[in-house]
Amino acid sequence: FSMNDRFLYDSYRDARDVVWKVLTRYKVVDFPVNVSRLAQKLNIDVNEVAYLPNGLYAVSYSDGKKNYIEFVSSGNVAVDRFTLAHELGHLLLRHKSASSRKEYEEEQANIFAARLLAPMIIIREHDPSSAAELSDIFGMSASSANIRFNRYLEIKKRNKFLTNSLEKEYYNIYKSGRVKTYS
Repeated sequence: FSMNDRFLYDSYRDARDVVWKVLTRYKVVDFPVNVSRLAQKLNIDVNEVAYLPNGLYAVSYSDGKKNYIEFVSSGNVAVDRFTLAHELGHLLLRHKSASSRKEYEEEQANIFAARLLAPMIIIREHDPSSAAELSDIFGMSASSANIRFNRYLEIKKRNKFLTNSLEKEYYNIYKSGRVKTYS
């Protein structure tokens, strides 16, 4: 690993681990994930707004007492869910204000969102035969589902499931079928 490769892996790992902790703590077992309800349980206000400045379609921030996500609806539920999950990632990964975010923080928030909406071990449970099927199961856009499906095929080929203690802990909660606590 080069220093840059190590940094990128650490960034990926941090996002992945926060997702597993959230899924475990809030016993998220139903898919598609209701991101707005999950945000409520995390004491984050989510507000749809008509307009955001500078061409933004979503922003997350804290006033020191409470966290907020504001977004302009795209008109596509799957895209809006990913957007909310992405902004939730910024807050939970403690990224700085939108104006000072680095490219890697945007990628890390994307990693968080994709894994929150479609955890690999749950994709394996459903074993979709196409990106379209994955999209239907997890309520993801076609482009997000395609990326996640291709990653699934790679992980499946290498049989790299349940290799992390956090993933195993979450999977046990999922398999136990406990009632979700964020409904």
